[in-house]
Amino acid sequence: MSSGGNPYRCAQGGLRYLLHVSGGRTSGMLLHKMLEAYDGRLPANVRAVFANTGKEHEKTLLFIREMERRWQVPIAWVEYVYRADARGGIRDPKNTFRVVDYDTASRRGEPFAMLIRAHKLLPNAHKRICTADLKVETAARFARTRLRWWRPRPHSILGIRHDEPKRWAKALWEECRTVYPLVDARVSVRDVERFWSERPFDLQIHRDLGNCDLCFCAP
Repeated sequence: MSSGGNPYRCAQGGLRYLLHVSGGRTSGMLLHKMLEAYDGRLPANVRAVFANTGKEHEKTLLFIREMERRWQVPIAWVEYVYRADARGGIRDPKNTFRVVDYDTASRRGEPFAMLIRAHKLLPNAHKRICTADLKVETAARFARTRLRWWRPRPHSILGIRHDEPKRWAKALWEECRTVYPLVDARVSVRDVERFWSERPFDLQIHRDLGNCDLCFCAP
């Protein structure tokens, strides 16, 4: 957690960061605030990444594309790939990824289907392999392979608000490789709503609905 100063200037020199853009309003606001903090351009040691599950709402994909275009920010679109015939290991991994964009991104759940095939298990509340593999690990593989960010593993910058303590409180007493600028800025859901009410575009999905149409965590 930050000890002071501008919470959005959170990228320490000598470290590397993946700024995870989920496609929701909160992570979109975080991206904009960080761009503002760095004069409109993310520093070289920060890379914005969106991990597509193949079950994201089409309006989510449109929202991310709009952020890219309006804010002139490159966002890496990545998807999980499972190679059943691969031998495994570093040279021939079974679990890998592909880089896509708005036009080529999966919309029929292919990454999700490959994940279930790989684990022989459906994601559930006790084992959220969808978040772990489709998003976190896929982004990490992209960082290692395409960005050559091998060691140390990049830190993560997440769009989690101050009024979501169950999602960030653990970081207060554990050594954590995740940064929460919106927590340090004490941002609430009302702040996020106010931010987007002042923008010329917005996510066209009700705030109570998740970006992934299969998500069991959404109401």
